[in-house]
Amino acid sequence: MPVMVLLFQAFVVATIVAARIHSRSAATVAAVGWSVTTLILVFMPWLMALQLTIVWGAYAWSLSRRSLELPPGDPARNYALFAATCLALGPFMLPLFGVGAIAGWAAWRRISDTDRFDGPRIPLRQVTASTPNWRSHYMRACESPAESAFLKAMIARYAMLPDKGVLVARGIRLEMQKPIGRYRADFVANGRLVIEIDGARWHGSPEAKARDAQRDRDMRKMGLKIIRIPARTVFRAPARAVALVEGASR
Repeated sequence: MPVMVLLFQAFVVATIVAARIHSRSAATVAAVGWSVTTLILVFMPWLMALQLTIVWGAYAWSLSRRSLELPPGDPARNYALFAATCLALGPFMLPLFGVGAIAGWAAWRRISDTDRFDGPRIPLRQVTASTPNWRSHYMRACESPAESAFLKAMIARYAMLPDKGVLVARGIRLEMQKPIGRYRADFVANGRLVIEIDGARWHGSPEAKARDAQRDRDMRKMGLKIIRIPARTVFRAPARAVALVEGASR
């Protein structure tokens, strides 16, 4: 009996965590769903209190971990939602547990597959190829997971190395978060190609599109060329994102 109770709680926590990887709202639905299930199926007061405590404790913990949530457009979000669904049904349909575990692992790998580094910050101008975990310092300068994914793809494609705050390789020089007039560009290649990585959350509204269009016009007046790459392209096909930059650079 105690083993079964512990196993059931593990399903509860795993469901909420998987749902949180998808989104905050999915985690809320998972927590409410498990609470309703508890009230319907559990008859012992002490066990009901224990499970509700675990449900909402796991929910509160998941909300405090913003790094768990994948950005909109990342296909791994679908894996996480599928995993949460399978794990929620796992106690009642055990074969689904394995399927949910695989999907959850795929989503978790997306989160873990980053150059995270918790060491002291070093100004990028001081970072060299011999600096331990030098890529992590540049990844940390990115302002979104999509920017990090794009930068990672560019470094891999060109074998770029740091040089006084920029990344260089044969035929390309990539600057990050570069001020241009009253704006700041996500990336600038070779001093004249502005590369913006557009996530639906910040660039999808009509107001944002109008603002971006004005920004592009202003930068073109400065003699710059602009390319906008959707975040979902970066996540789903990073090689395609790099190819778009190569095409725009010609």
